[in-house]
Amino acid sequence: MSKVKISGFISRLKDYHHGTRGKTRRTLMLTYSNVAVHAPKEQLLSRVEADVTGNVLHHYRTSCQVLGITVTNKDMHLKLTLIQNVTEISCAILETRDSQKF
Repeated sequence: MSKVKISGFISRLKDYHHGTRGKTRRTLMLTYSNVAVHAPKEQLLSRVEADVTGNVLHHYRTSCQVLGITVTNKDMHLKLTLIQNVTEISCAILETRDSQKF
């Protein structure tokens, strides 16, 4: 009986997680990549690794957790958002003068 209650509780948490919280995290991730695209090019390389990419990965990793436990994330929207972030950040890096050094 307790296993049924626990699995139902976890199922409801996953539904909530993929709802409002998931949308908020995806929006934050897209915001960071947009900052990279519109940032001054001379300041981008010094900040992209720690500030931009680090925060994007942080929000992605926390989206893959339920109650602090890492779970396999099957949210296709989240995965596509991560791919879009990597693409936008890469394009922003390539537009800088020193992209070859980076």
